[in-house]
Order: sequence, then C-alpha cells, then structure tokens
Amino acid sequence: MSKLLLVFIVSLVRFICYGYSEVLRHEVTYGVGGFDRAITGKSNLPIINRLKTGDFISSQSYLTTGANAYGEISINESLLLRIGSNSILDFNSPAIYKLVNGTILFCVQNRSSLSLSSTNGSAEITGPCTFIAESTSNGGYKFISLSGKPVVRTGDGESVIPAGRLVLVLGETDALGNAYDIDLLLLLKSSLLINAFEEPPPTMKKIGLAVYSQQLRLKGKYNALIGDATTDKNLQMWVLGESGQNEASKK
Repeated sequence: MSKLLLVFIVSLVRFICYGYSEVLRHEVTYGVGGFDRAITGKSNLPIINRLKTGDFISSQSYLTTGANAYGEISINESLLLRIGSNSILDFNSPAIYKLVNGTILFCVQNRSSLSLSSTNGSAEITGPCTFIAESTSNGGYKFISLSGKPVVRTGDGESVIPAGRLVLVLGETDALGNAYDIDLLLLLKSSLLINAFEEPPPTMKKIGLAVYSQQLRLKGKYNALIGDATTDKNLQMWVLGESGQNEASKK
C-alpha cells in the first residue's frame, strides 16, 4: 500500500468518525483573560476549556469571553475572527456563526461567504471585507463595514455595504434596517477589537485606505454616535451639541 493511499484512508476514517469540523483545525493566535471554549460532553453537560495562544480547536463549539478578555482565531488561513470581551459566539462551522452576545470582528480575505445570525436576525455576508458585528437588544446586530464592499443578504433581499457604513440586521423582521455613515477614524481609535491585540488585523492596510478615502470625501467630523437598537423601530443616537454636551435622541 502506497504512503499516499494510506494518508487518504486515515483522513477518510477521521472524516467519518469525527466529522468535517474535526478535520479542519483552527489556531488560536491570541488569547488573553477568560477566553474559553465550551462543548457538550457525552452526558450533555458542558465541557469548558481555557484557550491560550497556540491552541488548535475545531468548530461546533461555543466561544466565550469574560470581562477584559479577548480572543483571536485563524480559521483555515483565509478568515480571521476576533472576539471582544463579554461575548458569546456559537462557532458552528467555518461558514456558520451565531452571535449570542457581544462583539466580533471578521477579516474575510477572499470572495467566500459566511452566515452570521443572532438571537433573531440572520444574514449571509460575502467578502472580501473586514467588518464588526455587535449584538443589539432587539435580537439583531449592528453590521459595520471597515473595508471592502461586502454583500449582505437577508430574507428581505441584499445590499452592498461599503466601508464606513453601518447597517442594522433586524431581529423582528429578518431584514436590513437603515444604513448610516460612521467615522471610521474615530472607530479605529476607540475599538478594542483593533487596539487590544498585539498585532493589527491582516487587512489593516485596506482599512487605512478606507479611512483615507472617507476623510477626503467627507472633510469633516460627524456629530452623532449610534448606540443600541432596542426594537426594530427604535435606534439610540447621541447627537453631539456645539457646547460639548450630548443630547440623546431616538430614531
């Protein structure tokens, strides 16, 4: 029996016995604080493992972080996932994710697609792109494009979301809400998904070009900050007055 045939048989047996997610291994490239992986054991009780840099994991598990904890995983070398503090992510497969709570960042470095759902909302995202997703109180999530022109598809249709735009993936109607321009430079300065890690994301040059292009196009500062979406029709927005005091508004 040739060595190549033997390797093929062993890989096939692993695929049959353990499933596709066990064949594809994903490396933890950064982990600090309480960054954990939870899977269901034989007795249906959760098995929780503390993750650290250099660990290899499979999918079909929950990834969780505590306060001041962050994690980064390289998925099949073409997708980078960052998880913010106090977050819960259902890592079903390299193409299927559910954001239960918190914030995540994805760097999609080719034209592949992934499905990202939340408690109620769901969308398919096609790259190449970099984006941040943050869960909202209405069961959906905020989708913030940092680079590229990702195509976001829901049950209600699809939209191209260029860098510097925020759109709500609505929980109650499985649709996209209104899109808003955001200050990318301000976001990059304040986002811990960018600054809390030892290395910048691999798409940082593209993000920088998007910031430069936005600054040239708009030539000014924004006067509003976008907060939570408590319902599909209620978006919290803080308008910054000239005196420096914030005025809360809802749209």
